[in-house]
Amino acid sequence: MIHIIFALLLGTVTFAFGGSWNIPLAANKVSNPVPKNEETVAKGQIIYNKHCVRCHGLSGGGDGTDQKVEYGLSTIMPELTDGALFWKLTVGAGKMPSVARELTETERWLVINYLRTFNDDQKVESR
Repeated sequence: MIHIIFALLLGTVTFAFGGSWNIPLAANKVSNPVPKNEETVAKGQIIYNKHCVRCHGLSGGGDGTDQKVEYGLSTIMPELTDGALFWKLTVGAGKMPSVARELTETERWLVINYLRTFNDDQKVESR
């Protein structure tokens, strides 16, 4: 928990002075405390479909109905640690708003478990 708070504080300072995606090193080292399994992926998919799909699209291709994004999630996912994704969801930058007020910490980790399926052969059917 201390690592998450420290990473978020660093990220908030970075965001305030430039709104960039410069992910703090401490954030990169944070591990997902929610194990990735069928149940947590399914829960993450429900949350994703409620909060993220309108911009990122059903398969994360950036083809949502509200706003098109420049690149798909599956393009950037392999380069990012779970901690970096958590930081991005929490802090936000540019067109990507923070979801910290909408989603609990656990819900953000669940979404990350679902996002990881975009690069898996084990995609979960849309709910």
